[in-house]
Amino acid sequence: MKPKNACSSAARVFRQEPRFVVQPSQSETSASHLSPPMNGRDMHPVCAFPLLTLDELASHLRLSQRTIRRLVAARRLPCVRIGRQLRFDPADVFRFVSARKD
Repeated sequence: MKPKNACSSAARVFRQEPRFVVQPSQSETSASHLSPPMNGRDMHPVCAFPLLTLDELASHLRLSQRTIRRLVAARRLPCVRIGRQLRFDPADVFRFVSARKD
């Protein structure tokens, strides 16, 4: 039986301080207002909006996930593949929708 104040080894690893701290250069600090805030979610390095998941995109466009997968397979809708997961850049989605307006 574990004592009440003991924690697992995995929990101890996450509490440790980072070993390497990267200091921003002078040019990075002066242009810091141009970089998007990183909040831990999947962030595209160029835009300030997080990448959308398949489920989020399906709900925004009111399409089924199967339809979106078909558009990706036909290379009509650009995506970012992270392993087997699909992520969508909001700017690419906007261009995709704008190109199909009447």
